[in-house]
Formats: sequence, structure tokens, C-alpha cells
Amino acid sequence: MKYKTAEEYYLEVDAGLDEISKEELINWKHHPITKLLVKSLQGDIQYRVEAWGDGDYLKQSVEETALINAKAVGEINTMRSTIEWIEYLGGLS
Repeated sequence: MKYKTAEEYYLEVDAGLDEISKEELINWKHHPITKLLVKSLQGDIQYRVEAWGDGDYLKQSVEETALINAKAVGEINTMRSTIEWIEYLGGLS
């Protein structure tokens, strides 16, 4: 199914949360694999920030530099959003 807006997507996701008990959310957030996922994402974010600070995203041309930086920003934002979603779901209990 395609969504016309992000709001439509989130409304459907929120509606699906009714099928998950508070206890299941708590157990999922504190599950070792969920904790490992969050730790891994945090490490990936830190790695990219340090790589950026070390100049790893500087390329031969302005265009290449802009593209690789935009990609890194998108990746970091995606990882942060995932961590925030896990925290949000875990806080619904």
C-alpha cells in the first residue's frame, strides 16, 4: 500500500500498536537484541561523525563532497529516527 502522506503512514502504525500489549513493548525494548541494535546504531552514528571530523567526506570536487555529506547526513538521521522510535515505543508502557 502506498501512502499519500507521512501522516497516513503514522496513523496506520499507531493503530497497529493496539495489537501489542504494554508488557510486550517493555520486553521488546529491554530485549538484548533491541539493546544491541540501539548500541550498534549509536556506534555507527559516532563513527560517521568522527569520520566527518577527520575529513573522510572531503572529495576531489565540491559536488562529490556535497553528495557524500548528504548521504552521511541521511544515514545519521535514519539511525537517530530508529533509536527515537524504539525509545518512543518503549515509553508507551
